[in-house]
Amino acid sequence: KSFVIGSELDSSPLQKSVVVGGFPVFTATERLHLRPPFVIRVSDLTVLDTVSVHVLMKNLLSVNVACGAWGSATEVCAHPGSYAHYTNLNWKINVLEGAYFRINVWSRGVSI
Repeated sequence: KSFVIGSELDSSPLQKSVVVGGFPVFTATERLHLRPPFVIRVSDLTVLDTVSVHVLMKNLLSVNVACGAWGSATEVCAHPGSYAHYTNLNWKINVLEGAYFRINVWSRGVSI
């Protein structure tokens, strides 16, 4: 599975990564070596190429994100399939020392 997060960052080290549409872009399989504290602002989130986890139905995707005491989730994507795109999230994630950042993708209650 692939995650792409377009974000505006209040910390400059990520500026060395790929930038698309004015926003740094990275995948969840990459490790970011930023030193907390820093802030991630997420406006859009796209999930790509998920495997089908249901025998007779297409995936209905949703995403939840947590970091320390902060957490949020998207609505279930309106169209079934292997990808989802969420806009206007307006998430501000404060990443503090020792915080664990987690992204989970779900389909009909099953973690992908």
